[in-house]
Amino acid sequence: MSDKAIERIDEIGFGNLKLKQRPKEFCYGVDAVILADFAAKLCNKSKIVFDLGTGTGVIPLILSHKLKEGSIVGVEIQKQSANLAKENVAINNLEDKIKILNCNIKDIPEKYFDTANLVVSNPPYMPKHGALKNTNSAKTIARHEIEADLKDFFQIASRLLKDRGELFMVHRPSRMVDLLAYAREFRLEAKTMQLVCPKNGEVPNIVLIHFVKNGGKELKLLKNLDVHKEDGGYTEDILKKSSSGGAFWGIAETFFDNGGGICYGAKFNSNFQVIHSPAHSLIECRDFRGSKYVQSNIGNCFKEIHDLLSKEGIKILFTGTPCQVAAIKQYMINKKVNLKNLYTVDIVCHGTPSPLVWADFVNYLEKSHHSKLKVFSFRYKEHGW
Repeated sequence: MSDKAIERIDEIGFGNLKLKQRPKEFCYGVDAVILADFAAKLCNKSKIVFDLGTGTGVIPLILSHKLKEGSIVGVEIQKQSANLAKENVAINNLEDKIKILNCNIKDIPEKYFDTANLVVSNPPYMPKHGALKNTNSAKTIARHEIEADLKDFFQIASRLLKDRGELFMVHRPSRMVDLLAYAREFRLEAKTMQLVCPKNGEVPNIVLIHFVKNGGKELKLLKNLDVHKEDGGYTEDILKKSSSGGAFWGIAETFFDNGGGICYGAKFNSNFQVIHSPAHSLIECRDFRGSKYVQSNIGNCFKEIHDLLSKEGIKILFTGTPCQVAAIKQYMINKKVNLKNLYTVDIVCHGTPSPLVWADFVNYLEKSHHSKLKVFSFRYKEHGW
């Protein structure tokens, strides 16, 4: 099977940005997302940005969305990942903003030294001889300090940064002593730190640190970032984006964590019509969150799911109203398709308003405000439930 056959393209949830990656190699995780957000919120200047160990380029893509000005250089040692990063830049039409260098961070040309305002890095977490190594070489290089160790990342970041330039790094709390020691050795002073916990009160498993080159000796600790509540549901940061109280997100996360293939759910398209659509990863499921009090257009989903179940044996999660769930099950039964790999979730439904009524309302809003609709929430929770 060719490399192209095992690639997939995901929507990463920031604007309309898309990311091509290879699931059998190394896909980005939540640490990359929270690092990009941490850097974007705290950085002072972003005229020239470097991402050390960029992988397939997800952090430069997110930063291009969050930081409206400046140029970004992603540095990646693995040729296949670097080539994918270049493709990701191209498919998002960001060639004028993002450049990818395929080299070891230790081989970055000197012409880039003392030019950067901002450096971000999600380096390998494991020491070269620590923990069991994955048999997949791409994953091993991404997770272990095979080609460059933690000290190298700090040294190169310091060389790239201008005076008072900023470094943002995500790592494991177990490496905290090394993080702070190496940083100070290369004149990078820790200024802001945030610990990330699986649940409130549990031991943190991720640390975010903001360093300033030649900065003063004062460290500010931010409130811990908790992912889950005590009952297993998601914290308020997640709930604000999910009208179901986080239930759908938890179901989808469990589905993909246990070998699930494709999730079908309802989302807005670019014209704010509600349609059923496939998601090939948890990140792509973001658009399915939130109530949509409009009948969705199923389109060709039933036929697509029929083909996937009968020909490829892929696990499918279908979410919809009770009548939609009943319909897809009956459709598969009529087609004599085994339902073993079909998982369904039906939402509480009190009747679905007509898409024509919704279209008239969107038209009314756009005419009233003399602008195209950009965002809409049926259950806006900024000021409470």
